[in-house]
Amino acid sequence: MQHLEDLVKSKFSATKLFKSFDMKSAKKGLLQGYSLRSFGSFPIYEVSTEGPPHDMRFRCTVRVRDQAYASLCDHRHLREAEEDAAAVAYKDNLGDDNIDMLLEMVNKANFHVTQTLKEFTIKKSICEPCFSSSMVHETSKMTRWLSTVEVDGQVFIGETARSKQLSVRKAASSAITAFLEDGDALMVSVVQGKRLVNAVPTKLKHDSTKKHRRKRRKIRHQ
Repeated sequence: MQHLEDLVKSKFSATKLFKSFDMKSAKKGLLQGYSLRSFGSFPIYEVSTEGPPHDMRFRCTVRVRDQAYASLCDHRHLREAEEDAAAVAYKDNLGDDNIDMLLEMVNKANFHVTQTLKEFTIKKSICEPCFSSSMVHETSKMTRWLSTVEVDGQVFIGETARSKQLSVRKAASSAITAFLEDGDALMVSVVQGKRLVNAVPTKLKHDSTKKHRRKRRKIRHQ
C-alpha cells in the first residue's frame, strides 16, 4: 500500500491527508474536535494529584462550555486521567452508542454517501466536495481505482476498489467517518437526518399494508 500513499501525497503534497483506516479513536482528540466545531472553544483540563512523587496518582476534570466532567478513578499517568475525563464528557455529549450506530449506517452499501457529503458542505457553507480518481496497479495482473475527496482543505483517502464509482463512494465514506469520529455536530445532524428519512418509507409501507388489509376485511364482511 505504500506506493498508493506516495501516489496520493504526490498530488496533494501541501494538503493534510486523512485515511479512513488510520483514524484514531482517542476520546481526548474527539472531544476537542467536537468542542471546537460546536462551541468554538477548547476543552479545559484541570488536574489534581495525590501521593508521594514516586507513586503519584492523577485525577482530572474537563470543562466543555459550562459543564464539568470528572475522571472515573485515579490514574498513574496524567494522560490516562485526561483520556478518562474526556471519555466521560464525550459520551455525555454525543454518546458512543449513537456514533457507532451512525458509523455502521454510513458503511452500508445502500447509504448515499456522496449525496450526504454534498449536503454537509452546503449546510456548512463551504465548497462542494472535490473528488479525484486514479487507476493503480496493486499487482501485475490487477488494476484497481483509488479516489480522494477534498473537503474544506482536507483530503480524505478511500480504499482501493474494482470500479471508479465504488472508489468514489469509499472516499466519501472516509470523509464522513472522519467528521463523525471527530464529533462534528453538523455531520452528526446530517447523517441522523438521513436515518430518519430512510425510516419513513418503511413505516408508510407498513401503514399502507394495514389499511389495505382492513379494507379487504370490510369487503369480505359485506
